[in-house]
Amino acid sequence: MTAKKEKKKRTGRFFAAWLWILLFPAVAYGVPQRMADRYSVPENQVKITVTDNRIAVANAPQGSVMEIYNVIGVKVQSVQIRKPSDEYVITLPKGYYIVRIGGTVRKIVIR
Repeated sequence: MTAKKEKKKRTGRFFAAWLWILLFPAVAYGVPQRMADRYSVPENQVKITVTDNRIAVANAPQGSVMEIYNVIGVKVQSVQIRKPSDEYVITLPKGYYIVRIGGTVRKIVIR
């Protein structure tokens, strides 16, 4: 392996490690309740909640697309939104993901 490729490989690992360090506390432990009260979600904004391998979506524009990315930024799944409020079963391995519906982006954990 050339020195240039080795350096690029190390840089990628370094970036992934820092991304993990930055995302883990917010995803694993959530936001303290007092902070959550300050940043409450407006009623008409898209709400995304996760339970096991199901993603529940509320207030989503009908016909929009839910895109799921891994922590590296690669799109791993895309789902067409059928109803404004619905639940979708996803088949992804356990891990951390980023969900995007229109302009709404959320970090999720599949356990």
